[in-house]
Amino acid sequence: MTWPLQRATRIVSTIGLILFCVGCSTPRIVVIPADKEVTRLPAAEAYTPAIPGWFVPDARMQEILHQLHDKAGSQ
Repeated sequence: MTWPLQRATRIVSTIGLILFCVGCSTPRIVVIPADKEVTRLPAAEAYTPAIPGWFVPDARMQEILHQLHDKAGSQ
């Protein structure tokens, strides 16, 4: 191969590798099903849920969301 053709091939290969690596490292979106709705409750406001369930404070909810994110990232 001639020098310009070798250089062009190397540049195209490098760009392709970079695009592949960037595409693999992008964050994944975690979809929450409709039956697992998340509702933020303001302080000192009454709330009557439509179904029975567990209601957790913000700190615990953040832990749960981080665990879901980590679990989705490991798949």
